Amino acid sequence: MLKKSLLSLLFLLAICAVTFAQNDLKARLDYDEAVKAFDAKNYELTLQHVAKVEELMGWNPKTGFVKIQAMDKLADYTSLSNPITEKLNEAVVRYLEYTSKQNPDDVVMDKFKAVYEINQKLKTVRDEMISITEYGKKYAQFKKNIDTYAAMPEYIEANKAAEAKDYKKAVELYKSIDKKQNPLAYTSIARIAQYQDSYGININEAMLYYHKAIEMGNLSQIETLAGLYRMEKNNKVEYFKWLKIGAENGLENCYWSLALFYENKDYQKALFWHTKYAELNNTMAMTKIGDFYKEGKGVTKSATEAFKWYLKAASFTEKYADGSGVRYGDEEAMVNVGLAYLYGTGVAKDGTEGFRWILKAAELGYDEGLYRDVANHYKNGDVVAKNLPEAFKWFAKSAENGDAKSMEQLAIMYKIGSGVQKDKKLAAEWQAKYEAAKN
Repeated sequence: MLKKSLLSLLFLLAICAVTFAQNDLKARLDYDEAVKAFDAKNYELTLQHVAKVEELMGWNPKTGFVKIQAMDKLADYTSLSNPITEKLNEAVVRYLEYTSKQNPDDVVMDKFKAVYEINQKLKTVRDEMISITEYGKKYAQFKKNIDTYAAMPEYIEANKAAEAKDYKKAVELYKSIDKKQNPLAYTSIARIAQYQDSYGININEAMLYYHKAIEMGNLSQIETLAGLYRMEKNNKVEYFKWLKIGAENGLENCYWSLALFYENKDYQKALFWHTKYAELNNTMAMTKIGDFYKEGKGVTKSATEAFKWYLKAASFTEKYADGSGVRYGDEEAMVNVGLAYLYGTGVAKDGTEGFRWILKAAELGYDEGLYRDVANHYKNGDVVAKNLPEAFKWFAKSAENGDAKSMEQLAIMYKIGSGVQKDKKLAAEWQAKYEAAKN
């Protein structure tokens, strides 16, 4: 019985040894393939082979280094929230921890130096994320204390002086609160210094106090400060830095500006922030996403997806909270939906539906150039029932906005009485306006 057990154990050990040897060979092959893929600049394939090596043999510094090299090429060094960058950070920490426990003579210095340099780049990102988090804490504290700030007697007195347009007195009073560090007072000083001629426009003072307000948690002023860095100082680095802090802390207006900034650098990041804004029912952002799909920017080009986003932006309606009216969808999207229907781009061709959307945009005042298009459709009766009085009305709106061809149409319509009562005098007047505008 004992002999049988020993034989069974030896047999299992032999199988394990064979399996280990086979896994070792497979791991070596995958490692070689990983190196080949990296040399060919196929970094995704490199990571796939490294994953197979680690699955077979676990982590080791040799494959760990190749993994770090590949992820370095794919990483986004502007945010640790990027999955690749997050994994790279973990891989670098693990590699450096391993080398710290080794005899210095056993460490391959070229590899260590390369990983250390990557770690320094990651440190910048880590520090930035810590900073963003700290501003978020300040913002939360500010919102918690805002009623206390607003109730300070000196702040109330300063507001009265500002309302009376005695800005010098107002600023003196606001500054008298300095020891109490009231971010609302700092914001008021900044606005006076930025906008009020009678106080004396002082952009440097405005920026100083916007900084103070933000450091005290009033992050709502970040977009203004960022704008001053861009417009007054031509400092794109600071502009980007502040927009990012604002956007990462949920300031909706920063989503839009940051997305526009990224449009010149990275379409996928631009799409990310446009999508964040679109999720908050911002129709301009929805239209932008439609543009990205239409042009294939950061996504696979798709007329169908573009149409879906344009329709979503165009169809949106929302009643104002105070009951004063309705906020309609994006007029540019309405035009894009109309054109899509007219030409059958991303949706079945439907001239009537196309005209309906273009008319809606025109009625909301979007792009005065549309007025003549609407007029021509009514005049020709191509995608809508022919209606000469409506054609005249839209030609008149277009002519009043300086469109020469519409002026010519009015001259003709007055001359022959088409859609309007015949009037030779007005026909001559509009003909003269056309001639002047044409030249």
